[in-house]
Amino acid sequence: MAQIKKRGEIIVGVKTDYPPFGQLTPDGEMQGLEHDLAQDLANRIGVKLKRVSVTGANRLQKLEEGTVDILIATLGDTAERRKVSALVEPGYYQSGATLLARPLSNLKSWQDLQGKTVCISQGGYFNASMAQMYLFTPLTFDTPGQAKLALRDGRCIGYLFDNIAAWTELQKPEWSDYQVLLPAEKVVTWRLQCQDQLKQTP
Repeated sequence: MAQIKKRGEIIVGVKTDYPPFGQLTPDGEMQGLEHDLAQDLANRIGVKLKRVSVTGANRLQKLEEGTVDILIATLGDTAERRKVSALVEPGYYQSGATLLARPLSNLKSWQDLQGKTVCISQGGYFNASMAQMYLFTPLTFDTPGQAKLALRDGRCIGYLFDNIAAWTELQKPEWSDYQVLLPAEKVVTWRLQCQDQLKQTP
């Protein structure tokens, strides 16, 4: 914290591919709920805000490298993540895993995914455990955009990702005939994540 105050700036990793929490406007401006939280944090500390765009695949790496001081990036609280850095109390949101499914998929339960191909994007805390539990074949992509394109191309029956993001996609005309049929699983609280020494600073 002393270094942040001396620098006069806090560097926050935020998403730009996850509306309404973080996205880019048509003219390239960053905006969203988590961007507002980052600005509020900077205001409370009394420093300027620098935002760095992160993805589900690289956000923890950016924190470990010291590229960012803190993450406000749709990050769920899991035991595994608590091993690598500090999760700040309290949380500010909650979500779980669901499936954005192709039209007429007729899925009645998670067990119906057994033996089918499911698109996933790197960084999802639920990817491995859901694949193991429901015996589907994961088709992995670097970004949500790539996974959603694969879903539209028919390379998988559905895209396994956050239920809030899935419902947001359904509001868009291009996804209006897709479905979210399965209840959310692996529900976790979203928290800010920082390096341990930052959390421990008075």
